[in-house]
Amino acid sequence: MSIYISIDPGVKKCGLLLADVQTGKIIEAGIASINKFSDLVSLWNEDYQIIKIIIGDGTNSKYIESELKRKNFLNLKFVNEKGS
Repeated sequence: MSIYISIDPGVKKCGLLLADVQTGKIIEAGIASINKFSDLVSLWNEDYQIIKIIIGDGTNSKYIESELKRKNFLNLKFVNEKGS
């Protein structure tokens, strides 16, 4: 399995998606408050071997990056979400 997390950061909440990119299967999706999203990422990481975390480079992306790095998630990729 190639498990990725995608995060769409916002001001007060973020959208999160856990997927196996090899099979195209969405495992779980949800919305978490900006203060709790990293807890959900940590829980998912306990159950799955997360290969990469993809983050939209818009609103609050720097905060998301700092929180993930604080929890030792280092394989992060930013994508341009302008106009999406």
